[in-house]
Amino acid sequence: MRHEYYDNRFSPTYYTLPRWFDWRQTSTLMRRYLDLILSDRKNLLILLLQAPLIAVVIGLVFDTKGLPAQRAAAESQIFFILVLSSIWFGTLNSARELVKELPIYLRERSVNLGIMPYLISKLLPLAVLCLIQCALLMGIVSLTGYPVVKFYLNTSSKKVSLFSVFCHV
Repeated sequence: MRHEYYDNRFSPTYYTLPRWFDWRQTSTLMRRYLDLILSDRKNLLILLLQAPLIAVVIGLVFDTKGLPAQRAAAESQIFFILVLSSIWFGTLNSARELVKELPIYLRERSVNLGIMPYLISKLLPLAVLCLIQCALLMGIVSLTGYPVVKFYLNTSSKKVSLFSVFCHV
């Protein structure tokens, strides 16, 4: 009995790219995650009320009246709190969701769940949620009449900093 060697390197399926991203899996996971977020109205309300609460605290704590040096110090402190709050929103939202779904992720990972579809299905909805939170925070702080928000919105060199505040996840 003669066994011939078959070289499958020339087969069309031998050189396939690794399947590290699957749009169908991502859209299914994202739809499921959005349904989960929207069904838990109490948690969603808590997440959306964090920004107005922090904005009210900023409005009560800081005073931008007085000498120019005192105003400058207060404005820089307000901007620092805004940046810190936006980082807090993104970090808290993502860490809470990833830790909450760890058992589900481990179970589904054993049945061919891709890591990239999973991460992107979390990233996009959480980025939108963080953007809404940051917009609420900036909007309410600007309604209180703090010149720091007007200053940073009108200064072109600071738009990159403001963009990073809004888009941090």
